[in-house]
Amino acid sequence: MGRFIIAALFLLSLAAKLCGQVVPADGALLHYRLIGFSAPGMASGGSYILQVAEGYYNEPDSFKKNIAFTLAAKAGKIVAEVPHWGKAYTWCMVAASGGAGALHHFSTQAIASSGPDARRLRLVQPALKYADAFVFSDAAKALYNMKGEAVWVMPAIEGVVNEGTVVRDLKISPAGTITFMTMAMAYEIDYYGKVLWQAPNRGEVSGESVEHYHHEFTRLGNGHYMVLGQELVAWGWQLTSTGDSTLVFAGGVGQDNTFRKTFKMPFGTVLEYDAAGKLVWGWRYSTYFREAGLNTQIAKRAYLDSHENAFYFDEKAGLLYVSFKNPSEVLKVKYPEGKVLAVYGKDFKHAYDTQATAPFCQQHGCKKGKGGGLYLFNNNFCNPGALPSVAMFEEPAAKQGQLKLAWAYQYPIAAKDVVKVAATTGGNVIEMPGGEVFASMCAPYGNVFIVGKGKKKLWDAVLEKWDAAANKWVPQDQYRASIITSRQQLERLIGNAQK
Repeated sequence: MGRFIIAALFLLSLAAKLCGQVVPADGALLHYRLIGFSAPGMASGGSYILQVAEGYYNEPDSFKKNIAFTLAAKAGKIVAEVPHWGKAYTWCMVAASGGAGALHHFSTQAIASSGPDARRLRLVQPALKYADAFVFSDAAKALYNMKGEAVWVMPAIEGVVNEGTVVRDLKISPAGTITFMTMAMAYEIDYYGKVLWQAPNRGEVSGESVEHYHHEFTRLGNGHYMVLGQELVAWGWQLTSTGDSTLVFAGGVGQDNTFRKTFKMPFGTVLEYDAAGKLVWGWRYSTYFREAGLNTQIAKRAYLDSHENAFYFDEKAGLLYVSFKNPSEVLKVKYPEGKVLAVYGKDFKHAYDTQATAPFCQQHGCKKGKGGGLYLFNNNFCNPGALPSVAMFEEPAAKQGQLKLAWAYQYPIAAKDVVKVAATTGGNVIEMPGGEVFASMCAPYGNVFIVGKGKKKLWDAVLEKWDAAANKWVPQDQYRASIITSRQQLERLIGNAQK
């Protein structure tokens, strides 16, 4: 009983200490301008005013003469945006009824990679809706407001992220944390850069020392984590008498056959971990490939990689949708059985043919909407005359049916800005709370936009980087952009671990 009382007293004292902290801490150098302010000793039902001055002041009179803005703060807490990077600030929290408050100080860091000298999110069309939203860009490793201003940049995290690290799939999680991938690992951090979770990467599904994580990493609603990986399978090509190539697993044909080429082909995997890092579920595309007899199909060109690039897990329905770029297919998988219920898209035999009639081609950003529609970012690469588009499809009632196009929007790229490249990559699509669509363009375009179902653009911006050699701004391709749509999400993100 005595030990229980001591523990309870310790927890109460710890809570009192935490509640008494000044946030941001005095002297802090912040990698964000969107700040959760709080001061100790504020009554829970009281009304207070946040006062912020640009500059460092110790005398109340000097501070008052230089106040940049004031905001009403309930119970002495508020999320507010200071105007500049690389500046010192002085602030205090005072009672609305009058009186003085203690002066506190912090600075915002000078930024480079997401600053005006390197990258910018240039506003093309102001927000007609969702003006208070915020957008993550993985290429910039930054969070922007809808005016195109960076309000948070990913800090350097030892052993995880530095200035040169390529980051993918940067987004807010259902728990109000931030998840992202590097080229080799998947991480969850808080707003302040503390690593909360990282994928185990033990090779339990790949059969190797690592899982070859790639493309997409998501924290699920149940607290688990799901991520794409790769399994490298021995593979070869056998020339037929007509000069075509038969797809075969190495070792799957007689010894008399001579392979034109033998290598390890990447097959997509999906892995699910619990909060402790234990693998609780795994799925291999290679298993379906064998069972469906696809390894005996004939193709006119080498099929080197299925390029698994996106997934969406419908936790409630127990359905997993997995997108494969090269065959332009989306597989619908029953969870946890792992059985493929449907294959949407082009037939595997024609994976490299030009098919203007294909429902989508080299798609990306697979998502389910609230109404049940399947959203894809359609790179449209199979049709040389087509441009990338956002598309929503209805699933067929019959198991063997195909998707029906219900809605599509092609971004109006000016003729002078159309870029013909060998391939397009990336792109993302997210259904907004009101049914509108948020999308980020694929490479080589850098646009992020919101469009209504009536195909009216509600916001548009383009991520650009400075090309010193050409002395001009050029589009910065990004893998995926994502969006924070509500104040509640934002405050949870910033309040999860205030410092």
